Amino acid sequence: MKKVVLVLAMLAMAVPAMARIDVGCAVDGNEVTVTYDVISPDTNVPRGFGLDIYLDCDANVTSVDVNDDDFWVFPGSIDINDDGTIDSNGSVVADSGVYADTLDGPPDSNGMTIEMGSLYPSGGDTPPSSGWLVKFYVDVAGSCTVVIEGNASRAGLVVEDTTATADPNYGTCSIESCSYPACWDYSGQCHADASGDGFVNTTDWPAFRDSFFKSYPDAGYNPCADYNRDGIVNTTDWPEFRDNFFTTPALDCATGDASGIYCP
Repeated sequence: MKKVVLVLAMLAMAVPAMARIDVGCAVDGNEVTVTYDVISPDTNVPRGFGLDIYLDCDANVTSVDVNDDDFWVFPGSIDINDDGTIDSNGSVVADSGVYADTLDGPPDSNGMTIEMGSLYPSGGDTPPSSGWLVKFYVDVAGSCTVVIEGNASRAGLVVEDTTATADPNYGTCSIESCSYPACWDYSGQCHADASGDGFVNTTDWPAFRDSFFKSYPDAGYNPCADYNRDGIVNTTDWPEFRDNFFTTPALDCATGDASGIYCP
């Protein structure tokens, strides 16, 4: 029995410790936040990330913000002086000319490779067990999936206990673009210029007349006559037509879906 127990103990010692960390993302409009969360053990926090983040559509990553409170060292481009002082922390977006597996990065690419780490003095604070890494913005032209993967040349994920085996779980998230009527980009539409010709006249009247007291998504609802874009054509829209009839209206309307009926 003692021999069996000894063998099991030796096997247990031989099994490498695993550090499970989820790396995912969350979407708010065209803003994507990349997050991490330590699953187990909670003491083995991440120390560095080398990630490929890309979109499975033709949209581009336009700009990037970084959480440089916790992960402020960017190994790919950090500039260290001969005396050991840091001249520049560099950029979180890795230079595509260094390794062949590096994504091009913003502003004219649908992906990027990020490289970031944390240094601290002996006995200093370690990073928290969960948080965000970067926020980036996308010029969405359609529905996209954001894919996160470890970058092989940059180690993917490095954890506090270097004797442990990192076990990252890389996730995805979806960006759902929405569409709205083209006429809501007319700068005079909110002042009854439903046709977008810069003048309110008899060509704009049928849109209002035929849509009166119809609401989204009724078949007869014409969003071009919904001047306040609240989802219904009614007496609140009438004053704009009445007061601007046979005039050149102000061209100061907001573009896009102001009400959220098309982009909830």
